Amino acid sequence: MDKYKDKRKEYKKTYFKKLKQDKARELFRR
Repeated sequence: MDKYKDKRKEYKKTYFKKLKQDKARELFRR
């Protein structure tokens, strides 16, 4: 259970990081 939770946390972290990068890229393109 804990392992699963940790994995989810890591996934969320990387997901949001990717999201931020994509947003930054959009702003940069403008």
